[in-house]
Amino acid sequence: MNLKRIALTVLVVFTTNSLLAQKKRDLIKEIESYEKSVVGNASFDKDHSEVWNAIYIIASEEYNTISRESESKGYIEAIQETTTYKEHITIEIRGDKPPYRVSFQVKQERRTKKEDGSLTNWESFTSNTLQSYYFRLQKRLFELLNGPLELSEKLNIKIEQYNSKQSKARKKVLKGKDY
Repeated sequence: MNLKRIALTVLVVFTTNSLLAQKKRDLIKEIESYEKSVVGNASFDKDHSEVWNAIYIIASEEYNTISRESESKGYIEAIQETTTYKEHITIEIRGDKPPYRVSFQVKQERRTKKEDGSLTNWESFTSNTLQSYYFRLQKRLFELLNGPLELSEKLNIKIEQYNSKQSKARKKVLKGKDY
C-alpha cells in the first residue's frame, strides 16, 4: 500500500514538473513568436541616413571587411573569410521614401583541406542556424532604430503570472536569459 502511494506521489511530482517545464517552453515560444512578428514585419519611418547608419553599424559589428557600399543606393556588402569558410552579406534599404524596409541576404561557402594540404573548391551551403541569424540581425536593426523591443502588455501579464507561481529563480522566465 505504501509503495503504491509513493509511486503515485512520484508520478504526480514528475508530471507537475514536466507540465511546468512544458508551460515555460510554451511561454518562451510565444515570446519568440511575438518578437519575430514585430521585428520581421518592421518598416522604419526614419530618415534614409538613420537607416543607413544602422545597417553600417551592423555590417561593421558582424563582418571583418566591408567590400562595397553605397549610401545613396542604400546597400552594403560585407565579407568574413577564413581559409576554409566565407560568408558574404548584402544589406539593402528597400523603398524610395519612408517607411523603409531592410533586407538581409547571406551567402555561405566552405571548402576543406585535402590530405596533401591543398584546398578543395569553394562550395555553397546553408547553415541550419541561418534563420535565427537573420532574426538576430533584424532584431539588432529594430533596436538600433526604435530602442529596445517591448513585449505586449498581454504577454508581460502572462510572464508575471507564470513567474509569481515559481518558487525558484531558475524556473522563472527572465529577460536576458530566456528571451
